Amino acid sequence: MLAPGGVLILTAPRSEAVHGAPYDFFRYTKYGLWNLLQKDGKFEVERTEYLGFFWADVSRQWDVYAFEHLGGPTLVGFVLRRILLFPALWISIVLVNIVGGIILDRIDKIEASSPNYLVVARKK
Repeated sequence: MLAPGGVLILTAPRSEAVHGAPYDFFRYTKYGLWNLLQKDGKFEVERTEYLGFFWADVSRQWDVYAFEHLGGPTLVGFVLRRILLFPALWISIVLVNIVGGIILDRIDKIEASSPNYLVVARKK
């Protein structure tokens, strides 16, 4: 429950691209969040922001892939991941995160692929 005048701060992580903007309401894009909060007249959206862009999402997805999918749960997978690929894996993770997630994300702001949105709204 939020009292009248109370502030709602909401984030919505996502990992797929926006389709049919600005009418993409059900994947919790900034458009969908704005629509959900405004449609019944109970909230006034004060601001929406992108929290990261395309390269931050690439960086996050590479981290997930590298840690969870390279190799496998078998002994061969363990040897492959922990011994043979370990140096290359960490170098790639550092490079992808620094070059992609930090540097390119600030230069190349592809809003349709933002991995997270922030919405600040006030209850009427």
